[in-house]
Amino acid sequence: MAKYQQTTLRQPRAHHKKSILILLATSVAFAAIFAITRVTKLPFPASVTAAGVSAGAAVASAAISLATLLGTQFRESRKSKLIGKEGVRKSFDAIVQNLLVSHPKHGCPTVGEIEDPTQIGVSRSLLDSTGRRADASYIERDVHREVIRSLREFNFTLIIGESKSGKSRIAFECVREIFPDRLFVSPVSGAAARNMTTQNLLLEDTVIWLDDFERFLTADGLDQAAINKYMSTKNCSIVATIRSAAHADLAPESTRQETAEWRIVQQARSVRLSRTLTNEEHARLPRELAGILDRNTSLGLAEYLSGATDLLDRYRDAEEAHPVGWALTRATIDLVRCGLQQPLPTMIQTAATKLLPKIPDDPDYQQAWKWALDPIYGSSALLAKRENGIRPFDYLLEKSEHPIPTEVWEVARQVDTPVELASVGFAAFINRQFDLTRSLQRKLILIADGQQKARAHYHLAICEIIAGNRAEAIKNAKISDDLGYDLAPYLVGDILAKRKRRREAEAYFNRALDRGVAPAAYQLAKLARWHDDTEKEVEYLKNGSAAGDPNCTIRLSEVYRDTGKAEEAELLLKELAKKGHPGATMMLGDLKLASKNYHEALAWYESAAAKGGRNAALNAGLVNEVMNNPKAAEEWYRKAIEHDPRRAHLYLGCLYVKLKRHQEAIDLLEPLADRYSIAVDRLSIAYVSQRRLGDAQILLERAALSNTPGTRHRLGELHESQGDLEAASLWYRRGANTGDRHCMAHLGMLLIRMRKVDMAQKWIIRANDGGSDPMAQQLLRLLKILKLLESRSLLDLFMKVGTSRLVAKIARKVLFRKLQRVSRSSPSRLGIWFLELQEWSLGSLDEIELPNKIRKRAA
Repeated sequence: MAKYQQTTLRQPRAHHKKSILILLATSVAFAAIFAITRVTKLPFPASVTAAGVSAGAAVASAAISLATLLGTQFRESRKSKLIGKEGVRKSFDAIVQNLLVSHPKHGCPTVGEIEDPTQIGVSRSLLDSTGRRADASYIERDVHREVIRSLREFNFTLIIGESKSGKSRIAFECVREIFPDRLFVSPVSGAAARNMTTQNLLLEDTVIWLDDFERFLTADGLDQAAINKYMSTKNCSIVATIRSAAHADLAPESTRQETAEWRIVQQARSVRLSRTLTNEEHARLPRELAGILDRNTSLGLAEYLSGATDLLDRYRDAEEAHPVGWALTRATIDLVRCGLQQPLPTMIQTAATKLLPKIPDDPDYQQAWKWALDPIYGSSALLAKRENGIRPFDYLLEKSEHPIPTEVWEVARQVDTPVELASVGFAAFINRQFDLTRSLQRKLILIADGQQKARAHYHLAICEIIAGNRAEAIKNAKISDDLGYDLAPYLVGDILAKRKRRREAEAYFNRALDRGVAPAAYQLAKLARWHDDTEKEVEYLKNGSAAGDPNCTIRLSEVYRDTGKAEEAELLLKELAKKGHPGATMMLGDLKLASKNYHEALAWYESAAAKGGRNAALNAGLVNEVMNNPKAAEEWYRKAIEHDPRRAHLYLGCLYVKLKRHQEAIDLLEPLADRYSIAVDRLSIAYVSQRRLGDAQILLERAALSNTPGTRHRLGELHESQGDLEAASLWYRRGANTGDRHCMAHLGMLLIRMRKVDMAQKWIIRANDGGSDPMAQQLLRLLKILKLLESRSLLDLFMKVGTSRLVAKIARKVLFRKLQRVSRSSPSRLGIWFLELQEWSLGSLDEIELPNKIRKRAA
């Protein structure tokens, strides 16, 4: 039990009565002064002033006294509610037994009374073993203010991050900063959190602490009704944390696989926390910690402080040094991954014997348990005893990516209570063990009742869909619907819609919508769109958006954007982005990018990246590239490697080509050449720049044979740069025959160089079909000038009127200026070719005064 300050909560103190007496005496004194001023007949101004001051003071004092008295009565009333009634007191005592921390006298402590955050799930720091305070090592993170803002504006905040990224610590520090006087309610399990909402308790002015949120989403744990109860209570804030891997496991692969657990998660305002520190966070570190993290750049602060990496090494090294202890740890980890949040020691030992490659004749389990439960450096241990069993260090769960052995699943499936069967079945489902899930759900249906039975039929229906048994899926989904499971009619509607039975689907979606399943509005809008009923589609989208469905909001904003209502789209997206939705933040960036407002687009993309938007970092890099900020672009592309390594390497390689860092570009783009056509294009440029013409030719020819877009005109350019105009013409013509406009334009330019103007004109006109190719448009302008040059009409005109050689020279300058205007608005190669054409059409350039810049380009 933590040490609490005894100046707590919710019962009147003796000094309240003393304060009331003092204030009443003061009011009487001021009233007396007021009376004296009336009797003694002081001069009018003085009398009025004294009377006004005295009366005001008397009224104020009386008001304060009354407020204090009422406050005391309110506290007495609340105390009587919590303590005075025997039945309520008993239920409150029962809840106290199911809390992580409690006050020795008053049940729940306030947030400010918690001095040791390790009691509520914060990992014990290695520094604690040196005698320093538990909170001495807290370093404010960059998202600290964002968490504070979320706690102020929303009543359900979920912090998502990798294990040992500091989720629990930042959540506690933020709660302590803004809600120090609220009651800190910390249920030990999902069942406890759910039961609290059904008991006669006052939940106002509380913080509901749900660390490792996935533990509370068990079959007997938090459901939609419980979450709604908390969220509708005044000044009741749910503060939860969840590991990134657990959050990803809960996310459905499609809307038809959406679960009640995921719906609950989506109601929270999410904040993402990175495991590693930013440069700004690193600058706030004490010197000794900064030095340690400088030597271990991939190490997170919380990882180091909790000894997480040391524990992971201890576990991995134990397979040979302490095989029985290792087997107990591995079995506990795998059983938890099988859905048993706190497996019993006997079950763990049964699974451990199946994991040991060589079972000792008489395994010393007592010594093995001692080894696994002993903390290192006075900090954390591999395993920890909990109220109902054993729990592994969560960092080990995060780092366990091996498939769960069949032997462990066989141990886990032996459970026989409805709650445990439901938990193992759900874990099997998210681990894609669908046959096992079906078996467990059928077993659960036989022994469960009520909502547990309805939920079992629902999950069985999803498994039947995945197995391709749609008839069985509809049958089980309809049974679940009849038993009152909210998501069931949505699933039935989705199955029917996929089978083109749209009228029946619409009826079930409407039924789901009536039960508060907001995503059903999105499906109804899709059906309306299929019937070309735009008005009805928008109506459904508005209803779904108002009900909180993000897909409806996103789609509605798209409709507004496409119909020219960009401002309305922006307002909708900003409201959704405020709730932490990365997709809305990304779309805001796209809107600003489309309007070429690059600075605002960048700000939205950066915000989306901080919230875990998948492509946000890539887009931020692209905007920086457009804004000619290659250093920042490179940083963002590197950040994107964590989420999408292939595309991040692609964008980074293309950037390096632009920056002429060709060898780095080659290293990144070579592995991607078989996947992305742009990688082939940029890689060929890097090869040519490195004088690796043979490699470039082999790369491009191989890509051209597999019909990779854009490679034929690159091959043509490569041959043209080597002076092989026939080979260049061949590759340009092959590309042009497939409809490649670039190849048509390049072929036209090449034919002009070869002085085949009529043939060139045909290809250039084809390239510019529809007026969409800028290069072809420039070439058409060039052709007009060439026709004029060939006719010599202007020169003849000057000569006919008896002009001198000087006037002819001026005429040539006039024509040159026309070419020069075309040259300036064209790519550099076009400009050089135009200058070559001047020599061909006008004679020597020596007679014409050229600007130095153009003369150098011609050289």
